[in-house]
Order: sequence, then C-alpha cells, then structure tokens
Amino acid sequence: MNAPQTHIYKFGDFRIDAGSRLLFNGDGGQVSLTPKVFDTLLYLVEHSGKVIEKDELMSAIWTDTNVEENNLSQNISILRRILGEKRGEHRFIVTVPGKGFKFVAGVTREDGLKLKVRSSKFGQEFGVETLVFDEQRFDEKPQKEDRRPKTNLRHLKFIL
Repeated sequence: MNAPQTHIYKFGDFRIDAGSRLLFNGDGGQVSLTPKVFDTLLYLVEHSGKVIEKDELMSAIWTDTNVEENNLSQNISILRRILGEKRGEHRFIVTVPGKGFKFVAGVTREDGLKLKVRSSKFGQEFGVETLVFDEQRFDEKPQKEDRRPKTNLRHLKFIL
C-alpha cells in the first residue's frame, strides 16, 4: 500500500503535523496560524540548529513574491508570542545579528502514514489522520533477543 507520508515534529510542549499543516499546544489544542506564519515555523523547525539567513527564509516562504524584511520580522514576532517566549528569552527562536534566525529548541521527528479506510457496511470513507511510530535506530543491536516489532505504535486518531 502506498500511503502518503507526513512528518510530526515535536519541540517543547508543541507538536507540528506538517502534512495537515497544524500546530498543537501541550494540551492538544490546535493553535491558529496564518499560512505564512506556519510556513515560517515549519521551515525553521525543519532546519533546527542551523542559522537560516533572512534572504533564504524569505525566498522559501514567499516563493513567488518579493517582500520586505519587515514581513519576516512580523512572522517571527508572532511566532515568539504564540510559543510563549518573553522578551529576551530564547527558548525557541534566536536572532543571529547580521545573519538571520536559528531554531534552538530540541526537535524530534516522527514519521506517520496517512490512510483511508472504507466501511463496506455503510459505504462511507473514514480518514485515519495519523498513525505515528516512534523513531528507532535500526543499526543498534538489541541487548537481548527481542521478538517485538521494531517500532512502537504511539497513537491512532480517527476523523469521522
């Protein structure tokens, strides 16, 4: 079965579902973001730990439009507020003077599968939003013989 893949990124108390383009807070509540603010966050998270120059970030976010640096600064300001950073705090996004920005929070990525399930009884299609597996290194040898699957099912969420 060839199901499209999506990535789930976790940092702090937040979770990004890149495929669904959603940000969730620690309580599991959806955080409302405009598309460009979401794109900014996702790009920073996907390049976590790396200094992203302002020009690179602007061309990645506004691919078909020439924008002022102020637009990027506004997106960063909005993200800092949404992520709960206070002035002078650098838990998530750091400004690198004369260069750009760096996402400094620890980020983990989980791979998920998007599936659709059809009910033959009712003729309805139910979407299975994400089937998320823990990341695990396969090059490490187990300490003892372990016959369990190499991944652990974390959660399954149905959308009706």
